[in-house]
Amino acid sequence: MNSSQQFAQELAGKVALVVGGSSGIGLHAAVLLAQRGARVAILADRGVDEAVAFAAAHDVQLLGISGDAATGSVVKAALAQTIATLGGLHITVHTVAIHPYGSATETSEETWDRVMAVNLKSVFLLAHHAVPHMVAQRDGAIVNVSSVQGTACQHDVAAYATSKAAILGFTRTLANDYAASGIRANTVSPGSIRTPLLDLSFEKFGAGASKEQVFAQWGEGIPIGRIGEPNEVAEMIAFAASPRASYCTGSEFVVDGGLLVQLG
Repeated sequence: MNSSQQFAQELAGKVALVVGGSSGIGLHAAVLLAQRGARVAILADRGVDEAVAFAAAHDVQLLGISGDAATGSVVKAALAQTIATLGGLHITVHTVAIHPYGSATETSEETWDRVMAVNLKSVFLLAHHAVPHMVAQRDGAIVNVSSVQGTACQHDVAAYATSKAAILGFTRTLANDYAASGIRANTVSPGSIRTPLLDLSFEKFGAGASKEQVFAQWGEGIPIGRIGEPNEVAEMIAFAASPRASYCTGSEFVVDGGLLVQLG
């Protein structure tokens, strides 16, 4: 029995909005939540039709909404459309991120502001507009995707690592402020996962070898011995959103193959 069969319909009656749900971790999370019985919408600035088609090929339906999650009016409208079309809102998942490289001196002000808008402001906007609905029904699960680089980072990731560290802090404030209203808020922090962001890293650092060769080499530096897959992170997101995590709030669930346990 696979995990989808084991936990089938555990989210029946729930409605979820996945921000950044058109590719990578977000898309796999959206499909998995739907397979677990939730009615699911995705918000993304590109690739929405392709994501809906991908979900259909996996025998589930997604409500696709196009727009920039760093714009308050877009997020508010997406939530309203989700509630009106799918009948409520119980789960939010935030996965959208950009990852330009650069130290503090190499990162332009424009790049810094864009990273903070896409990676961090959008987390705030999602909570700002979603939490009132969850408070009113005294039921809600918020799952924000951070990164191991919010805790320990590589070189030249000043903006990205800062945004991911801030997500950890912001999610803890949500957990603290709204626990009495029946809302749980947790983060999932992936390590090296086979996603479009990792493809960008390959384009920057992987010259002279195939992508699979580079990914295999990177995996050798992880205790488990390989990079992770998006569905492995999606499983943790689904857990954090589910009743199985009913006593978890303000927590960080690390999905990194043991990367952070190493010294040196």
